[in-house]
Amino acid sequence: MAALVLLLGIGMLQTQEAKPSFATQVEKEILVASNAERTKANLPKLEFESRLAQAARGHSQAMLDRDFFSHESPIEGRKTMPDRVRAVGYDYRSCAENIAMFEGLPLKDPAEVAKRFVRMWMNSAGHRKNLLGDYRHLGVGVAIKGGKAYATQVFGSHR
Repeated sequence: MAALVLLLGIGMLQTQEAKPSFATQVEKEILVASNAERTKANLPKLEFESRLAQAARGHSQAMLDRDFFSHESPIEGRKTMPDRVRAVGYDYRSCAENIAMFEGLPLKDPAEVAKRFVRMWMNSAGHRKNLLGDYRHLGVGVAIKGGKAYATQVFGSHR
């Protein structure tokens, strides 16, 4: 975890943890809200997986930066979700991806933003199937600019 070091006037150092970005807070809350839905369905919780999070963050950021909304990316070598998962070195038996976007809403509370994304996915049969699917790991990536937010979930199970 990143730390911020402050130099005090008396020559002593004090260490404080740096506050995570709003997007990072939303990512964590999406994992919590997703696992709450899985618990309601009597399914095991998903474990955070950093490589899947890297793939998810990259896709969310690409959608924001290049102004597209699709599981297919214009970025060579990362066009499909399996491409993105392989690129981060996750050797999977199965994987799936959920994406969502909204804009024009206030982005003040990370937990509320996360719940909105998870509700969107749970209200869509295909996305719900992924969220409640037979996966062990989850990586989440959120990209925000202004009032526009993109979120990607990447689910996986190792070979």
